[in-house]
Amino acid sequence: MTITPGVPIAYAARLMKRANLRHLAVFNGREVVGVLSAYDFMKALGGYKDLRGLRDADLISPSVQ
Repeated sequence: MTITPGVPIAYAARLMKRANLRHLAVFNGREVVGVLSAYDFMKALGGYKDLRGLRDADLISPSVQ
């Protein structure tokens, strides 16, 4: 399961919860641009007051090559 850049965080979180995933790859076309992890969500919860406006790009870890 993957997402594309710009996906709302709430949508990504629902996907991860429904599929019982700890990581979600972020693809721009055929290129991996990052990984969104459960840990990224935990870090965000500690630093943001309002998560509603966040997008995946605000939280993803860059891809490792």
